[in-house]
Amino acid sequence: MTFDVTSIPEQLTLEISSSSQTPELPAFSTSGARWRGRLNQMCLDAFLPWLREENQNVRVWTQTAALPNFWEFVNGTAIACEEIRLVLDLSTNKAQNS
Repeated sequence: MTFDVTSIPEQLTLEISSSSQTPELPAFSTSGARWRGRLNQMCLDAFLPWLREENQNVRVWTQTAALPNFWEFVNGTAIACEEIRLVLDLSTNKAQNS
């Protein structure tokens, strides 16, 4: 995993190594939802260990078993860290300079 803030200081970038990529998850209604679930799981698998190096109290905001139900419709995962909640947002829309 690498950490890069040089391109856009307001955004964090974590590289997901090919060895940590998860296989497709079952039980989604469409192939698009299955892909969304897979991307969300890979991001969560990369981000949580990195964040836990700083604070062991970090946890997924809801029960982990409920995540596929959320990912059926939306991208992202809420993470709780003591009194702070943050969301991993997998939006691909990027601002472009004209």
